[in-house]
Amino acid sequence: MNSFRVILDAEADGRRNMAIDEAMLRRANDCPDPVTTLRLYLWEPAAVSLGYAQNPEKAVRFDFCRQQGIDVVRRPTGGRAVLHDRELTYSVVSNELEAFGGSGILDCYLVIARALHGALAAIGCPARISPGSRKRKDSLPSPMDAPCFVSTSRYEITAGGRKLIGSAQRRLKRSFLQHGSILIDCDFARQAAALGTTEEEIRSSFAGILDFLPGSSSVEGLRRDLRQAMVASFEKILAAPSRPEPLDPEEILLADRFLEEGTHHIPAA
Repeated sequence: MNSFRVILDAEADGRRNMAIDEAMLRRANDCPDPVTTLRLYLWEPAAVSLGYAQNPEKAVRFDFCRQQGIDVVRRPTGGRAVLHDRELTYSVVSNELEAFGGSGILDCYLVIARALHGALAAIGCPARISPGSRKRKDSLPSPMDAPCFVSTSRYEITAGGRKLIGSAQRRLKRSFLQHGSILIDCDFARQAAALGTTEEEIRSSFAGILDFLPGSSSVEGLRRDLRQAMVASFEKILAAPSRPEPLDPEEILLADRFLEEGTHHIPAA
């Protein structure tokens, strides 16, 4: 890998964020040239994203989300429901599979986990890479209905026994997309109400970075520091320099098409 693209995006709504990630994935799959992108972005308004196979009626409380102005969207990746609020989200898209351990999904997860871990370590967060066992709480009705953060999969990032980052991956023939929610701060009651679980379940399962950095000044300050640390850590793990570069015209057209078609939209129940 000679270099990789970095996109530091402003806030966008959930449908646009998912449309951009999927457009990058499909463009990388069709592109004959090597391409790798690290995108860091925010959500406005807050949104619940569901894995592509989840049943919305079982995974999200639509009544609460309507009341709170929280969007509900579907990701192009699998996994379970996540409330995106007071966080930094990352996505990695690449057709340079050898740089991410080859064709194995777990090898790719590990490479990205090392970059995520390095970024959190750089800002002083005592995170670790989980060996993972896909454990979940017995009180939940089924694994697919459970919120993302109540189970820890292999190579995910934890601190103090609680999950800090929830990630999901999608693979096409020549490319992959992995994106994930990096929690800065957490309103446990709001998370529980949106995802249809209990506050106790949420508190015992995951945490925000601020829980481990009590001297930090603000969510926005941590986001700024984390953005810088993420870029530097990926440069180190991929052994390649980054270059700031926007979406290309084909990615923009494809993302706009997904928006027009409502590809990632979930209508309120």
